[in-house]
Amino acid sequence: MAFFYTNLSMRIFRLILGMAFLLSLVFSCKKDFNVNADWKDITIVYGLLNQNDSVHYIKVTKAFLGEGNSLIYAQNPDSGNYPVGDIEVSMDEYNESNLLRTLVFDTTMIHNKLSGDSIFYYPDQLMYKVEARLNQLYTYKLKIKNLKTNKEITSQTTLINDFAIDRPGPPPEKASFITGNKFPLEWYPAKGGKRYQLLIRFHYLETKNNITEEKSIDWLIFNDQKVDYSPGAPVIKKSIPGESFYTFLKARLIADPTNISRVPRECEFIFTVASPDLNTYMEVTEPSTSIIQERPPFTNIVNGIGLFSSRYDNTKDRPIIIDLSDATKTELKTNPLTIGLNF
Repeated sequence: MAFFYTNLSMRIFRLILGMAFLLSLVFSCKKDFNVNADWKDITIVYGLLNQNDSVHYIKVTKAFLGEGNSLIYAQNPDSGNYPVGDIEVSMDEYNESNLLRTLVFDTTMIHNKLSGDSIFYYPDQLMYKVEARLNQLYTYKLKIKNLKTNKEITSQTTLINDFAIDRPGPPPEKASFITGNKFPLEWYPAKGGKRYQLLIRFHYLETKNNITEEKSIDWLIFNDQKVDYSPGAPVIKKSIPGESFYTFLKARLIADPTNISRVPRECEFIFTVASPDLNTYMEVTEPSTSIIQERPPFTNIVNGIGLFSSRYDNTKDRPIIIDLSDATKTELKTNPLTIGLNF
């Protein structure tokens, strides 16, 4: 669920730095131009809506130029943030052409950013948030107004609809990862969706020095399955090779048979869907493997740059949490890759 958000946050931050660098290159081509003179305000926006969330966040920053390394300015909150009170952030909810309500965002400070999460300052970052329940049938129009210049920055997005997942089903179905076999996956395309990710969160108990803890690790199965929605679209089918489960555990867990014992528990299947705009943004910011390396940045922000779009996951409306099969639990103890993990 967090994979799309975290990786896209990193990408939008790189886009901001890239924009600052691009501006400096353009300005350097003008002979008598002072790079650090007054410059046009460029607003950068990043926000992903999900109707499963009760709180929604928008990141609003500005482009910056200065002498020396732009990274120094990125790590200074005064360089990238608008002063509190200089901008208003709101979002209109529409049912077709009918305005239903206007949601007004407040400023808030998040405190959980770690070094390496992004190129920007940490652990505190200024965000704009609103508490509201959103409707998958409605359209949401973002408006940011600069009260000092009267400039308005706008964008809009629809939401991704709930979708049916056939496999894995709810209990009594179990997650079966057997070497030589494949575990089937089946789901239907989501209206408003384009790109699909599946992450399996494997839960287990770990006992060390007579202390038992509940733990989990995330196993990314795929994040690049792309399907266009159409009414009556056929089911999407994929599968997971059973042996990949043991390869994953071997890479992620420490083998210490004398001091650590583990008990396997359930697997949580988390499907996350990205909108077409979000998918396009991911495509143009992914590393290029072609001869043509430079690609234009994607933005759907009017009078600014960045991304305002939507994503959706099944964790609230259709959670899938199932136990491992007995055969899988047995192979955990005997497979050469996991025999030393002491399950």
